[in-house]
Amino acid sequence: VVSAKLVQAVTPEKVIETARKFGITTPLGSHLSLALGATGVSPVEMAAAYSTIANMGLYNPPYFIQRVEDHNGNRIYEHFYQGVQRVSQKSIYPLLDMMQAVVDEGTGSIVRKLGFDHPAAGKTGTTNDFRDAWFDGFTKDLSTVVWVGYDHNQVMIDTTTGRGVTGSSAAAPIWTLFM
Repeated sequence: VVSAKLVQAVTPEKVIETARKFGITTPLGSHLSLALGATGVSPVEMAAAYSTIANMGLYNPPYFIQRVEDHNGNRIYEHFYQGVQRVSQKSIYPLLDMMQAVVDEGTGSIVRKLGFDHPAAGKTGTTNDFRDAWFDGFTKDLSTVVWVGYDHNQVMIDTTTGRGVTGSSAAAPIWTLFM
């Protein structure tokens, strides 16, 4: 309810404009449910968006290969990038602070409980009826998104506990192990 009221106060158009600054190119509908993640956005776009936060508002398009070396360690290819400042650092600080709190003491604290002690920030996400579970997080070097779900949009229930699978219970542990 609070997030829908916030979208209403700033307007869906302003939310979409901000999403574009963070690299979201997926078509987004102009409705109040934007705040709830009502539009599907790919994990690659989400990683790019969170990377913009990690880079203090500097956007870099996603890429998959950093460097290629031959068998002697000579560089054959290296990806160079020069980001574009799309969001002011002043605007990023509060967001970064909140996202660090998610990992340190909030819904993403499983990251710390599993022993990941590097500086990190992130956001958990769980859709209605436990059909999708997300963890979007980053360190100073890497932005990674983990999505857990079924191709056919089925409900996910943990067979051990009988509870619905959440971003915290499923996606965040995978993110932690990967990172």
